Amino acid sequence: MVTQKNNFINIPAIILCVVIVSVFSVSLIRENYRELFSSGKVEAVNKDAFKWMEAVKGNNQTKAILYALRICGGCEMKILPDSDYLKVVSDLRISTLLLNAPFSRYDFLRWKDAFSIKEFTGGATEGKPDDIEAVFSALMNNVEYRQTPEGSPQALTMVEIIERGYGNTHETVRVLSECAYQMGYDVQTVTLFDDSGNIVHVVCEIRGKGKSMVADVRFRKFWKNMTFAKLAENPADVSGLWPENTVKAMKNHVYGIPSEFQDYKMYNQELSENLKGAGSGDIPVFGSDPKKRIEAYLKYFPSGENFIVTYWRYPFYALVSRPDFPNGWRLDYGKLLEK
Repeated sequence: MVTQKNNFINIPAIILCVVIVSVFSVSLIRENYRELFSSGKVEAVNKDAFKWMEAVKGNNQTKAILYALRICGGCEMKILPDSDYLKVVSDLRISTLLLNAPFSRYDFLRWKDAFSIKEFTGGATEGKPDDIEAVFSALMNNVEYRQTPEGSPQALTMVEIIERGYGNTHETVRVLSECAYQMGYDVQTVTLFDDSGNIVHVVCEIRGKGKSMVADVRFRKFWKNMTFAKLAENPADVSGLWPENTVKAMKNHVYGIPSEFQDYKMYNQELSENLKGAGSGDIPVFGSDPKKRIEAYLKYFPSGENFIVTYWRYPFYALVSRPDFPNGWRLDYGKLLEK
């Protein structure tokens, strides 16, 4: 399991985060305090969860964020983010604001994606909630493969991918991974590299409910009763389906947890937990701690098996590729050191 600890803390960014949290929260809450906040201790009650859900489904971003703040008791920096997550964002030259900033448009889009994917899987399974193969087929029928032109932004949301009807391999893997996640399966991406370290291909490995499956959205193939390890031991299963360089790359593979970048944020993790406590069964899953998802997946690997498991970076790459990615979230270590 490759999740190296790192004691690096971006002090200037964290200080800035505290300021932004205070200013944003105060201005947003002051305007709506009388309407949404009662006196006394704030509790995540079922009524608040329902109103949050109603606001998300109704595309009311401001109201959804306000109810999320109420359910969480505000967004206060109670503890520093996990050192693994600090390492991930620092390696990508992203500020810790991604992990610490108050609820924003990005979180709202994550909530909407979760609801939309849950609805998509429900429509695809037709009363068979565990039928992930039916969801794979529905996805293949609705989203065709298209490469993204070099330098073009990746889709920010999964809703965008489904609605436009096409996506590159990583985008479609992202959607399928979320579908499996919403259905209660454990899922990992498996990224294949050539001997030079270039990404050649990526597939999904899906586990749970007594099943093990591998799904390839690029070549539209679904293997039942299969793991990637077994597939790698029998290259004949993909011979004629995959190009020769892809078959050779099977020996160089890395597992990755396909968590959305918003799920690394402690506020979304807390919101998710409090919503569960509110007792509403209609709320989709989101905000599961990525490290805990990795730890839960390790049970599927036999003792002594050699493998590498890490955090899938693609959702972060998709965010950074966007022209509206906040400049204040891009780290410039040189400037920070000059201050």
